Amino acid sequence: MFNGWIDNRSNKKKCEETDFTDKEWKEKLEEISINNHKKFKVFDICLKQNFLKYAIIINPFGEIHLDENIRTLSTLYNRVLKYIQEGGIFICTGGIPFYYVWNEILGIFIDTTPEQIELERGRIRQFRPFISTIFTKEFSVNFNGFPSLNLPVFQRQDDINIFGDLRMEGGSQIVDEFRSALPSNRIIPALRTLYPMTTEEGDTEEKEMWPLYVVPYNKGYLMVLGMRLHNVEFSKMIKAIDNFTTYILSL
Repeated sequence: MFNGWIDNRSNKKKCEETDFTDKEWKEKLEEISINNHKKFKVFDICLKQNFLKYAIIINPFGEIHLDENIRTLSTLYNRVLKYIQEGGIFICTGGIPFYYVWNEILGIFIDTTPEQIELERGRIRQFRPFISTIFTKEFSVNFNGFPSLNLPVFQRQDDINIFGDLRMEGGSQIVDEFRSALPSNRIIPALRTLYPMTTEEGDTEEKEMWPLYVVPYNKGYLMVLGMRLHNVEFSKMIKAIDNFTTYILSL
C-alpha cells in the first residue's frame, strides 16, 4: 500500500488522499480472512522502497501518482509499469490512472497529459486530449469523458465468476460513474452500466460502459475503478480485489 510519501521525509507534503485514507484501505483488507487467517498482510510502503516483491500494490490516491522525477516520470515508466509487466497486480482507486503526478514540495498535483493548442473560430484553444493520456497510450484503453452520473450497475455471469456478485455490495446497485472504460476485448469488466448519450438527432441512446475493470499488461494486471469513491464504491472495490486475487491464484 503506497503511503503517500516518496521517502518518508517529514519536511515534504504527503500525497492528497481520496475520501478513504491508506489506513482505511489497510484496515478493510485485513478484515478479510480464510479459515480464520488473514488473507492479506498489508504493508505501508513509500515509493523509494523495493515494491517489486509484493503481489499487489494499491495506490489509494485515485488519479494522482507519486514519482521521484515529476518531469520524466521515471518511477512510473521504470518501476511501476515494470512491476505490472512482470506479474504484479496494481490497483488504481478512481478515475484515469496516472493522470496527475504529485509535487511533494508544493503539495499540489500536476496534469501529466501534454497540452495542445488549436485555432477554433478564430480563437486559440488550449486542451489536453484524453487520447494522449499516459493510460491510453500505454494500455490502449479509452474511457468515458462525459460528466459523472449516478447509474445502476449490472454484471454478466462471466464477470461474477471472476469478481463475485458485486451488484448490491455496499447496499446499493447505484454507483457514481466517473471515467468508466469503453468496452474492449483488451480488458476484463467487473461491473457494467448503461450511460445515456444524446444522438445527433436529439434522441437518447444508452451506451455500455465498464466502471470497474482489469487491464492485462504482459504478465500482470492493472485494476481500475471508473467511479468516484464513496462507501458503496469502496465496498465493491474491496470485494473485487478479494475475489480477483482468488481467481488469479486458481489459474
